[in-house]
Amino acid sequence: MTKPCLDRLQTMQYLLGTHMVTHPELKAKFCYLPTVPTLIDGMITGKDTLEMAVFMTIGQENLRVNLKLKYIGSRWMCIYADLG
Repeated sequence: MTKPCLDRLQTMQYLLGTHMVTHPELKAKFCYLPTVPTLIDGMITGKDTLEMAVFMTIGQENLRVNLKLKYIGSRWMCIYADLG
């Protein structure tokens, strides 16, 4: 991941962590069950850009993740991640 993308995810982790302290039912729902990807679909949108949609489940919950990767140097780096 690029530094800005990683910083945003760490901020989200902090906010969710503090929220789950007061909502233990959410913590039980998301923190102890495995994450299982059910569909990964991607499309090359430019000479150095790849966008992906990932559908996954955590327990009984279905989640969608949109990712944007950019070829930087000699590797694909995540520059955008939207979880919801």
